Amino acid sequence: MAAGVRYGLILNLDPVYAIEGNYFSVSSFNGSASTTGGPYGQDNLAAPSIGPADGIDFTSAAVTTSGTIGSAELNWRRRTGGPIVWLAGFRWFEWNQAMAVTDRFVLVPPPSEPPGSSSLDVATGNNLYGGQVGMDLCLWNRAAGAFQVNGLGKAGVYYNHAAYQRTTGSFVQEGLPPVQLGPASATADQTSFAGELGINASLRITEWLSWRAGYSFFWLTGVATPAAQLSVTNITDSPPSAMIDTTDSILLHGVTTGLEARW
Repeated sequence: MAAGVRYGLILNLDPVYAIEGNYFSVSSFNGSASTTGGPYGQDNLAAPSIGPADGIDFTSAAVTTSGTIGSAELNWRRRTGGPIVWLAGFRWFEWNQAMAVTDRFVLVPPPSEPPGSSSLDVATGNNLYGGQVGMDLCLWNRAAGAFQVNGLGKAGVYYNHAAYQRTTGSFVQEGLPPVQLGPASATADQTSFAGELGINASLRITEWLSWRAGYSFFWLTGVATPAAQLSVTNITDSPPSAMIDTTDSILLHGVTTGLEARW
């Protein structure tokens, strides 16, 4: 979970048309997982998997992740005289994510070398630019009431320009100098999709001020994420080799709340 800020501004040109601008940024989505009580073997790596059959027991492993998202958009809005407001515009999305995997290992008997640990660090970045269309739908609005509910949907096709991944690692055995692995990196351009769904309620406090609360969903496809790079990267090669997988997806959702001022 993470918290962020969101700003929006609507300029009404006349009773039908308006221009809308929005920006939000959320960081950092942190996650972690760990396991003990091995032995375990490495899996889903471009390098040959290593495990007990190779004389190495991985006794524990841990992974940490972090991610940040940002978005800016500029839309043209058109009222229909009914409950629907159509919108179309340009939008930018950014999704950056990092992952660190660490493990400890021992050599199965008879031990010929000291135990140790290894680490793997993967960073990915995505910048999406494209057009979107959408609809702002009034679900509840009584003329004499102070309470209003609306639903929002937006979708677009985007150009993920120069999505990248960069992978490094290290290998350490007790009493021996550490061995640095990598770096290996790759970039690619990708056609992506992004969509947003939300429902919002507003309660009028004064003639010019309302309190708003809602729930939003964001879905991005055609993006690079760290876990997807493990099977296309080999930092034990000489030189290290890497491709990039930009076919992954992310889904983010959460509560929004704030104030709306009108003048």
